[in-house]
Amino acid sequence: DEVPGLTPVRGDARVTQFAHHLVRFMYAPEQFNGRPPQDFVRAMIAEGIPIQQGYPIPLSRHPVVVERSAFIRTRLGMPQEAPDRCPVCEKVCAQGLWLPQWVLLADYRAMDDIVRAAQRIQQAWA
Repeated sequence: DEVPGLTPVRGDARVTQFAHHLVRFMYAPEQFNGRPPQDFVRAMIAEGIPIQQGYPIPLSRHPVVVERSAFIRTRLGMPQEAPDRCPVCEKVCAQGLWLPQWVLLADYRAMDDIVRAAQRIQQAWA
């Protein structure tokens, strides 16, 4: 709420076990004057915030998965198929950001620093 365009990813109520090793956000470029997530990540790192972009591509399109799937299909005599599109996963890969869990072990002032850094970047790009 404090930074329009950065939305925490909420957990799914059906998930009963979660490692909480990452704090996940969705980045909305339109709230940052159209700047891509990569620019935001670089700017946050310059502010001292160790944020990262999430997975670069859906795992179903990762070369290792594609190659292994093709190998298995060949061994089983099955026809080759391209991975199905997954628009939600593709959006998460394009706009998902992560903060490592250890960042949250700091005090409240450090948490406020994360918010202030994002706000400064957003204001600078307005």
